Amino acid sequence: MSAPPARWRISPRDWVPLGRRLRAVWPRETGLVVYLEGPLGAGKTSFVRGLVRAWDRGADVTSPTFILREDHEGEGFHFVHVDLYRLRGPAEVEDLALRELPAGVSLLVEWPERGRGHLPCADLHCVLEPVEGARILEARGESPQGIRVLDALVDDPWLLRRATGEGAD
Repeated sequence: MSAPPARWRISPRDWVPLGRRLRAVWPRETGLVVYLEGPLGAGKTSFVRGLVRAWDRGADVTSPTFILREDHEGEGFHFVHVDLYRLRGPAEVEDLALRELPAGVSLLVEWPERGRGHLPCADLHCVLEPVEGARILEARGESPQGIRVLDALVDDPWLLRRATGEGAD
């Protein structure tokens, strides 16, 4: 199941405002699985930082490239942030116990293509592409819950000003 993607041009100062918009529509009772793809430096960790800081303004969010997994937890939220860039093989994902996360925990996965077949299915699939001082964020809902989140965002006036067409550079 997948819906047409939404595309936005996100500047470096837009990550926390985007996170706040996501917070308003985030399904806290079930959480979401979010795949974040894009080349090195595309903004995957910046996306996570903006999202986590929407719940906890002082959160220290760094890429868990060397430790692979970082948990961010507080009042009303629990995010598990993983970076699979340094995996030697997809089977190493099993050691992270990502399929056994309790309800309400959201999983944010950088480099999900390195763990295919060993990850829970995505609710949201985000692809980031660097362009002239900004990022193109293309997001697809891949579950009923992910589609509901994107549907709730598409008419947001702030995001409408950042919307891009299919031919965005």
